[in-house]
Amino acid sequence: MKTLKQIAEISGERFWEFELLEFNDTGEQLYARFRLGENRVWEMPSTKLIRAFPDSHYGEWSYSSIDDRGRVLATASDRENEVYLWDTVSGKRIQVIEAAPASDGGPFDPNVLLNHNGSILITAALNGNIRISSTESKELLQEFPGEHESEISSLAISNKYLVSGDYDGNLKLWQFTA
Repeated sequence: MKTLKQIAEISGERFWEFELLEFNDTGEQLYARFRLGENRVWEMPSTKLIRAFPDSHYGEWSYSSIDDRGRVLATASDRENEVYLWDTVSGKRIQVIEAAPASDGGPFDPNVLLNHNGSILITAALNGNIRISSTESKELLQEFPGEHESEISSLAISNKYLVSGDYDGNLKLWQFTA
């Protein structure tokens, strides 16, 4: 890439802080989630707005993740212990998954991550717990309590690995095994 040439701009309305800005796997759609719980999908490169829908998950801190196809959006906030899954085509909520055991008492402030096809949800709570759940059945597949001493601030996933990073600057690499 030798040059970078602007070909379009999306502006106006109520654009504040972006919590998610991501293309689908073909690059034909751009997804944005704003801090106040609004979601938008644009066609690329025309920048035509395809969909807009609210998700009711906002707070001082809120989190989101989208699958590679751009079909499933996961949202969470510091106000609740639940992760909502949304169908980005219809804008409807399709699932609610608990981010941490209710007995933990909170605050939860769950960081969220969907795998590439949206079938697995990974949550990381303030207490350093990592949970892996099925998005279809809501079944808790695995839980790793207290893996970080401070709050987990970021997550990344590939087909073999999970990386979790905390506010103390520690990254932990996990490998999936059968």
